[in-house]
Amino acid sequence: MKKRFIKLVSSTVIATSLTVLLCGCKGKGYFKYEGKIYDDSYNYKNDYGYKYLAQTNEKAAKFYENMFLQMTEFNHKKQDVKEEDCHTLFYEQKFSESALTFDDLYQGYSFLTAFHPEYYWMGYTLEEENDYYALGISRKYAKASERKTFDKKLNSELKKIDKLVSEIEDKYDLIKTISDYIMDNMTYSFDDEGNPSQEHWAHSITGFFDRKTGVCESYAKVFKLLCDRYGIGNLPVTSEDHIWNLVEYENEWYVYDLTYDDDYRNSYVGKTEEAYKDASHEYHKDLFKLPENMAKTPLSFGRIDLKENNEVIYSSHSMDLILDHLNNGNYEIILNSIEGTNTTYFHLSYIDYDYSTLTFKGIQKSGQYVSLVLNDDLELTKDLTLSNFFFEGYIFKKITINDDSTLYLEDITDTGILFVGNVVRND
Repeated sequence: MKKRFIKLVSSTVIATSLTVLLCGCKGKGYFKYEGKIYDDSYNYKNDYGYKYLAQTNEKAAKFYENMFLQMTEFNHKKQDVKEEDCHTLFYEQKFSESALTFDDLYQGYSFLTAFHPEYYWMGYTLEEENDYYALGISRKYAKASERKTFDKKLNSELKKIDKLVSEIEDKYDLIKTISDYIMDNMTYSFDDEGNPSQEHWAHSITGFFDRKTGVCESYAKVFKLLCDRYGIGNLPVTSEDHIWNLVEYENEWYVYDLTYDDDYRNSYVGKTEEAYKDASHEYHKDLFKLPENMAKTPLSFGRIDLKENNEVIYSSHSMDLILDHLNNGNYEIILNSIEGTNTTYFHLSYIDYDYSTLTFKGIQKSGQYVSLVLNDDLELTKDLTLSNFFFEGYIFKKITINDDSTLYLEDITDTGILFVGNVVRND
C-alpha cells in the first residue's frame, strides 16, 4: 500500500460543527460586491462554511465574505496579474495593525479554500512576511490565458461527467458513479524522492482535470466540487496530515476517503464513524465534531429491498433506514449481490422488535454470493430467518434462529461465517 503522509496544508484547520445539512445546488448563486452583482460562474453553491463562521466567529466570517467576493469579481474580469502582485492580490495586512487575530484570519482562509475548490488559482498558502499577511494567486495562473486554457479542459471534462450521470436517478448510484469516475481516472502523485508531491496542482482540482494525478487534497476537492455540482451534501474533513470527505445519503453521514479507496476499492467509502479508529483518520475533535446523525452501519454496495406481503415497500443502501421501516408486519429483507463482485457484504448492528416475522434473503447470480456481517450483539424476541447466504464455499438455503438459548456465532467462524458477536433469543 502506498504511504500517504503529507505536511499540514492550507485546508487542514477546518473548525466545523456538522449539525446542519450541507447541500449543493446546480442553480446560479448571485453575489453583490461594491454595488455590482456577480454570478457564481461554475454554478457551485455551498455556503455552509460561511454560515457556520457567521454563527461562531463574526470576524472570520467577514474575512471569508470579503475574500470570496473579491475572487468572484476577479474570476469574471479574466485579467492578467503582474508577477509582483501575485501574492498580495486579494489581501495584504500588517498583522500588528489588524483587528483580526491570526486564528480569525486562518480560520476564514481555511474555510474559503475548503469550500470553494472551483477557485483553483487561489494562492497555496496564507503567506507571512515581516509581520505582513497576504493572500494571492498562484503564479502559474497569473496570466488570464493560463486560466482560460485550464477552464476549457475543466468544462470539457464536466460535460463528459454530466452526460455520464444524466440518467442516474438513484442518489447512491450517483455518489458511486462520481467517486468511481475520480478513482478510475486519477493516480496518487509522488515527487522524485517518493514523497507526496508538494506542487500547487497536486493540492487542487487542477491535479485531476489537468494531469489526472494529485495527493489527498486533490482527491477530496474534486469529489467535493462534483458533489456540489450534482446536489450531494458533503463536507471536507481533516486530520493532522490528511483530508477526505463526509457525504450525506438520506440524512445520514458516511466517510468517503477516495485517496485510500483508490488502492483497495470499496474499503474506505460509505463507512461510519468507526473509520476514525484508523490512525490516519484521527480528526481534530477540539476543532470540529461529527454530525449527530452519523450512520450506525456502513452503506451496503448492493441494494437492499424491504418486502411486506411479497411487495417491495422500500429500497435503500442503508441497513439502518431499512430497519427503521419495520412496523409489526411480516417482512422479508432482500440483499442483492453486486454484478461482477465475488461476495457482497451487508452489515447489521441491530434489529428492532417491530416485526412479526423477519427473513433476510440473499439474492445472488451464479458465482456471486451474499454475506451478512453482524457488527454487534443482537437480542431477539422473535424468530429470525436467514436464507440463501454464502459461508465459505457453502450456500445455506435456510437458517432459523428460534432457540431461547444463546447462539455463539463466533464458535463457528472457521466455517467462514462473518458474524462477530452474539445472537440471543430472549422471549
